[in-house]
Amino acid sequence: MLRASSLSGSEHRGSSHSSERAGRAKSPKRVAIIGSGLSGLMCAYTLANAAKDDAAASESEKRLPMFQVHIFEKAKSLGLDSNSILVKEPAGKRSIRVDVPMRSFNSGYYPELLSLYRQLGIAVEKSNFTYSFASLEPHATARTPSERRGAPVPDFIYNGHSGVHGFGMPSSLLKLLPSRATFRSPSKALSYVKSELPVAVWALRDYLALVLFFAMCYFQLLFYALFHHLLGHTRDPTHPLASRRLGEWSSSAHINTRFIDDVIIPLFSAVMTSQADSVRNAPAAEVLEYVACTFLRSHYTVQAGVHEVQKALSKPLSKESIHTGAQVFEVSDCASAVGVGGRTFSLLVRDVEGHLQLYEDFHHCIFATQASQSADFLRKYLQRSSSVDSGRDAIQTQQLRQMVQQLEQFRYEHSSVINHTDQSMMPPSKRDWRDLNLVSPSMLGVNGAAHTKELDDSDDDDNRSAPRGRTLSEGQTQTMATHLIAQDFPSPNGPQLLMQTTNALRGMTPRQETVLSISNFQRAIVTIEGKAAQKGLFDWVRQSEATSAVRKSSRQHRLMKLLRDPLGVRWQLRLGDLQGGWQRRLSTRQLRREVDGGGEAGGQLWVCGSWSPGIPLLEGCVRSARLVCEEIMRQEGI
Repeated sequence: MLRASSLSGSEHRGSSHSSERAGRAKSPKRVAIIGSGLSGLMCAYTLANAAKDDAAASESEKRLPMFQVHIFEKAKSLGLDSNSILVKEPAGKRSIRVDVPMRSFNSGYYPELLSLYRQLGIAVEKSNFTYSFASLEPHATARTPSERRGAPVPDFIYNGHSGVHGFGMPSSLLKLLPSRATFRSPSKALSYVKSELPVAVWALRDYLALVLFFAMCYFQLLFYALFHHLLGHTRDPTHPLASRRLGEWSSSAHINTRFIDDVIIPLFSAVMTSQADSVRNAPAAEVLEYVACTFLRSHYTVQAGVHEVQKALSKPLSKESIHTGAQVFEVSDCASAVGVGGRTFSLLVRDVEGHLQLYEDFHHCIFATQASQSADFLRKYLQRSSSVDSGRDAIQTQQLRQMVQQLEQFRYEHSSVINHTDQSMMPPSKRDWRDLNLVSPSMLGVNGAAHTKELDDSDDDDNRSAPRGRTLSEGQTQTMATHLIAQDFPSPNGPQLLMQTTNALRGMTPRQETVLSISNFQRAIVTIEGKAAQKGLFDWVRQSEATSAVRKSSRQHRLMKLLRDPLGVRWQLRLGDLQGGWQRRLSTRQLRREVDGGGEAGGQLWVCGSWSPGIPLLEGCVRSARLVCEEIMRQEGI
């Protein structure tokens, strides 16, 4: 059944020039947004709150809404908070809102996200996470859930905050130290000194050497990261760093393989929720940018949960403009506007009851979805428009085809998030519990033979001096991260742990009776090919200090700015030339002349999302959405 929903603004069109201008003043531009994640909601919030910033505009004109926004979401609820859960205690007096997936952010790498939260009045709290690192033997990953023995003992503990808070000592080493009772008995003390003390001394010596070794490697990596960041190399698309993979670059920079495999790969596998091989093949520029920007900066989480963000971003939208359970099948040119300068779009949508609805007369359509989904929409649009006279010139058609080709270059990987109360997912000893407990699969043979061969075959002096350790395996190589949310949450069986495990390893999944929820995602992966495909969609350009925005900053930011400006070129992300059609070639003054003269800009298709420049997810969502909205408002003379 096809039902045409009359959401058109065509009734406002007049026959004369003056009536057109009057109609346009009264009738806001209509925008369709497909996808209700952070990018989609950011676009909806920005455009719904847009006001005419023009000295010549009357007060009544400034109060009029400039855009009528409609957001379409395939799921039954808005996507940003759709997988989060509310866990209540039996008495119902206390509850915890658990974001799914966990959405923490660093103030150094996520400045636009933090600025958005402040603008919305969203309370955030510091969460400078601590970490434990452990490896899971091959035979352990093959066990069934009933046979597994629980999480492995960590072999390295990191107290976070760029190393300022130091390192912890695993419980396996603490057990080697003598107890007070040992020295109360001369015989026990003598026995300990003869048999156990040498073992403890050597074990502590090895761990101290490992900590110092990792600290030296970290400062070496940090030096390179700050060097390239301050000189602008990490954002320069023409610099060799832009096309080098992390594994290749770290080898050429003589950063020890043990440090990369045991710390950097697991850590970024957890940050990016991706396979270890994907981290090794990630652009070195993105990893170095992240290391530099997060140095000595705090991590934060939303205090009341991300549902507060969703509520604030959707507040300007009416219930009639939020379409959930609405699967968009097709975007096409409106039949009434084909061949006319003022092109508009229609959306064919299936609702929850299975009915097809046609929503018409949208001046702009924003695809805030996965890159592959956006490519599918654009491909179908081109196929449909090629069969009719769409009124698009050859350049615009070629730009859309190029957008499709580039959006197809982005890769996605499966990621799972399990909320549960299974304490066996934590390290066996409570002494080893940290905020984030990382477990990576291992392929070591007896006494570390696999890694030893790798070191012996190397000609690098730094590699030969490295302590022996583990290395990540082939196949399932992602790092499992268990976030300890609460330690004393009430339950019918007494206080219990509340945890969230991301990318559980085979044979290392929570027991079924402890599972609260399971969610599955497709996460964008940073690749060399994807980074190259961003060109034309979003581009880094050189920014002159004379034209850069002046903003209030902390003392630390001013110090970094003082160091950065004399050393290198500043770079700014802008919308690529493939987006925005021919209007991108016009100056703001020319565009306003077109609009004030009664001209119609013509409909435009836009894309944004977490796949935009940077490590996914949150900052890219906000930044790409802002750039799209700014250009839409510019083209509409706002």
